[in-house]
Amino acid sequence: MDTRSRERISRARLDFLFKHPFLGDLSLRLKVLESGKTKTIATDARHLFFNPEFIKGLPDPHVQGVVAHEIGHCLFRHAGLFGLSTLQKLNITDQKGRILDPVKHRIWMAACEYMANHFVVDICRLDLPAPYCYERKYGDGTWTTEEIYHDLLTDADTRGVPAALVDDHTVWERAGEESGSSGEREGLGTLDQDWRVWVAQALHSAKRQGRLPAGLERLVGELLEPKLNWRQVLADFLISKAKDDYSWRKLNRRHLWREVYAPALYSETIHIGFALDTSGSITDEELREGLSELQGICGAFPSYKIHLFACDAEVQYAQSVESAEEVNIAALCRGGGGTSFVPVFRKIEEDGIPLNCLVYFTDGYGEFPDSPPEYPVLWMVKGHADVPWGRRCEL
Repeated sequence: MDTRSRERISRARLDFLFKHPFLGDLSLRLKVLESGKTKTIATDARHLFFNPEFIKGLPDPHVQGVVAHEIGHCLFRHAGLFGLSTLQKLNITDQKGRILDPVKHRIWMAACEYMANHFVVDICRLDLPAPYCYERKYGDGTWTTEEIYHDLLTDADTRGVPAALVDDHTVWERAGEESGSSGEREGLGTLDQDWRVWVAQALHSAKRQGRLPAGLERLVGELLEPKLNWRQVLADFLISKAKDDYSWRKLNRRHLWREVYAPALYSETIHIGFALDTSGSITDEELREGLSELQGICGAFPSYKIHLFACDAEVQYAQSVESAEEVNIAALCRGGGGTSFVPVFRKIEEDGIPLNCLVYFTDGYGEFPDSPPEYPVLWMVKGHADVPWGRRCEL
């Protein structure tokens, strides 16, 4: 056992407690183990594995950097079974962790490095041993690991797959092999909850000491408050706009046989606006999925009408339907020029359409009206752009 290397890691964690309490608190959650299975350093979100020869070759600032790097992999759910569940969702591995697509697997590993290195370099202001994956655009605090993955995947043919890894990720693959069936992975839920609690406690401690790095709270916010499912947001938004009431104009037939006269429940026709930014950010598949979800939700309303708009710099197509099956997808996807949201709102006003609400699918980059309309607007945004008013949900 190499006590010297272990002491250097312990000293890095102790230094964190005084200078970086957020890192200090979280570093103590990982049990430090010397391991001959890794050539560098690694984590499975429970342990911090290290190779003594790797630690010996690093100056103290880099020891701090690589320990923080491992904490980053835990924070962003890359390590161990955390990452395995994401790989399965992206169809990169099967249920037992076996790699289905080696290229996509390498791109995912690179995306994890970019995310962890952004945390270390831009948030914690620590150094890492070169070479390592880093790109300034991923350091603005708005990217998730999955978004970086898809961005790298898009450019993989032209710029290749980044290969510089600070640490050893094979321990993540072994976690999948050793975990067995899904029934044996029940510990993942407990580990997930533990990390949520630990992160919340570490944030609170760093805030109390006045040592919370700028941008950290926003960066780890997804861990504490996961992004809402856009389908659920859309359903809640639409259903809240339905207007149900009782009327004596129609009697409730369920009680007439008992000679009990009670008012019947009626619903006004709900008018839903569905607008699409056709500048190219939303794909045909995403549009079909959104319309399908819209139709399914509207099926809960006794009477509804959907008002469709396709717009780039001008409204290119408009249609009113009573079923999403009537929609002309090809016509709705017309356009491709600049982006302005103003024409849709102008047309709704000029045509006197009595909207209860409007759902706008877009990347959020374009000209907005100066003020919001009287009806509520839900912006379904693909990407990171903010909106000046209305409710925003990220796709």
